[in-house]
Amino acid sequence: MQLTEAQAQRLWQLDSTTCQQVLTHLVTEHFLRRTEHGRYLQA
Repeated sequence: MQLTEAQAQRLWQLDSTTCQQVLTHLVTEHFLRRTEHGRYLQA
């Protein structure tokens, strides 16, 4: 599964700022990676 930030925000029912912080943290921890097209997927 690959999600955009907006899709993750809707899925997790988060506000934009919180969702961005969570995604950034998950990328930093190498749990997720971000594609060149801005989608997030498991690393």
